[in-house]
Amino acid sequence: MILAHSFPVAINTVPVAINTVPVAFNQDMRALKVSKDFLPEYLLFYLQYIKGKILSKVTTTTHGTKRLASDELYSTPVPKPSLGTQKKFVELINSHRKIKDEFIASVAASRLLKQSLINQVF
Repeated sequence: MILAHSFPVAINTVPVAINTVPVAFNQDMRALKVSKDFLPEYLLFYLQYIKGKILSKVTTTTHGTKRLASDELYSTPVPKPSLGTQKKFVELINSHRKIKDEFIASVAASRLLKQSLINQVF
């Protein structure tokens, strides 16, 4: 029922596992093989951006589970800027994320320092 509220996306650039015994996968998993026209990270960021649009295509089966039809996912248009533009975009997003992570770490350190000072005074 994860499709009721989330559209998880990830990048795997190497095999995740090699199966030596028969296995089964949930039928709701989808894989995208990225063409040479796209950077995987660019596609990841785009899919994260349009997750609401993707989730709006999820239907409910007669027995109540959620379903995203493959053709709905695969027919979703994706903007295709040049690889150079995609690379710049990915670099900007990653730079922003790094700054955000550093800020969050700084806030956490400030809170610890504040608590330490309070503990020393009282």
